[in-house]
Amino acid sequence: MFNTNNKSCEFSTFLDIVDALILDLHFSDHMKELKIDVLENVEIDINDVMKGREFENLSDEAKEKVIEQLHGKWSDPENEVVNRMGLFKERSPEILKVILES
Repeated sequence: MFNTNNKSCEFSTFLDIVDALILDLHFSDHMKELKIDVLENVEIDINDVMKGREFENLSDEAKEKVIEQLHGKWSDPENEVVNRMGLFKERSPEILKVILES
């Protein structure tokens, strides 16, 4: 499904997003308090790309396009999810920085 030229880059980006979502689920209140929660913004990005469609009902070509669009969003340094992820260590040195550097 992934373009082989971008496979490792896309995969890495999505792993970073998944890791951020896991941290958000485990430390939800902490991250909301520090304004570095990502779940809502990830949902906004997905809804923007999906436009009400169901992923499982898309053709393989359309699924690949959705993945490429999300990768584009989450590779953009101006994206809110990316911005918040960049603040994890700075705003949460006692919790998130320790986890991310372990």
